Amino acid sequence: MNQWCEVVVEGPHDAVRGFVSGFEFARDQREQVVFGRDLPIAPASLQEKLARLLAGGSHTLLFGPRAVALELARGLREWGAPAGLSVTHVREIRRASFRFDGETFNPEVAGRIHAAMVTSLPEAVAIADLHEHEETSPGAAGTELYAPDHAFRYRVTGVCSGPLAGILEMHRRATDLQFVEAEGIGIESSEVECP
Repeated sequence: MNQWCEVVVEGPHDAVRGFVSGFEFARDQREQVVFGRDLPIAPASLQEKLARLLAGGSHTLLFGPRAVALELARGLREWGAPAGLSVTHVREIRRASFRFDGETFNPEVAGRIHAAMVTSLPEAVAIADLHEHEETSPGAAGTELYAPDHAFRYRVTGVCSGPLAGILEMHRRATDLQFVEAEGIGIESSEVECP
């Protein structure tokens, strides 16, 4: 399982971006570190985190796979001071989750939604409170959204939860699918000792 961590860095955001770019260049790996503001984090979860962080000045929230995040935190602690950067804390993501719902009047679209959101889940991702409902009305005609009666209707709701990497994948699937809406991602984390 690919465990992720969040790293909170105090200092100018542009300096953090520059440090992360240099870090990724030195590792010859891009897109290993993700900025919190670039993720679809639920506003309540983000506000709660920011309220804790903003007491001392400007902060940037970073996410990455555990090994990468810990290496980044060590690098920031060792070489970040000249750029005005310091690590406030490192937290392990225990669980991430989001609620989704979808509705369509087209059987082909329903099949795509079901395949992406219910049957082919990333490792360790689970769906809770799953409710799927499909109904057909043979006498009705029309798949158009504003038809008075539909021959087919599919509705699905659920909560995806699991490791952050898998939840990011599921959230991307949900937002890529037509007729599916996804709420922001909620994150549960705990403090980690960073060597």
